Amino acid sequence: MDYFPIAFRWTGEAMRPLPRCAQEAANRFAVGETYLLVEDKQRSSKTHRHQFAWVNKAWLNLPEWAGREPWAVSPDSLRKYALIRRGFCTTSQVVCDSHAEALRWCAFMREQVDEYVLVSISDTVVTTFRAESQKMKAMGARRFQQSKEAIFDFIARHVIGVEPENLDTFAREVGFQRIASPPIAPEQDTETEKEKA
Repeated sequence: MDYFPIAFRWTGEAMRPLPRCAQEAANRFAVGETYLLVEDKQRSSKTHRHQFAWVNKAWLNLPEWAGREPWAVSPDSLRKYALIRRGFCTTSQVVCDSHAEALRWCAFMREQVDEYVLVSISDTVVTTFRAESQKMKAMGARRFQQSKEAIFDFIARHVIGVEPENLDTFAREVGFQRIASPPIAPEQDTETEKEKA
């Protein structure tokens, strides 16, 4: 069952569901039970659009060498690649009986997957990395901002070749302002990349 968020108003004594959400709250929660309440700040569509415009502009200005890379075929594949490389991804592993079987499994993945993924083979283990969805319903404001800053940092530092201290200059050159530098996440080594349009 899909649950949608219930809006509450703080009365000074209790969190009360808004009238339009009262029936859903009554259906979902039991009287007398204790529940944890976590604030879910919604991100603005402005910051969402800003990220996609920034990535598109960066993609249009990729260095010549990047044109041959599978992650450079579209702004979306570049965005997903940056998300994966900065750890904003899900992983799945398949343990095979032999290295040859692992190679066959990779070939199978190439045929089955219809989105950008990274695939890594280590002896008989095949690991697939898929970027987390950045849809508004899938990623909250804080995590989106963290992923957005990580994308900007990765693309500037590792793709465009701009050091973090020069990132603001790069951002102005491509027409956008960047607020702060994010922490650097550890990179994940991958041996095989896969793009299927």
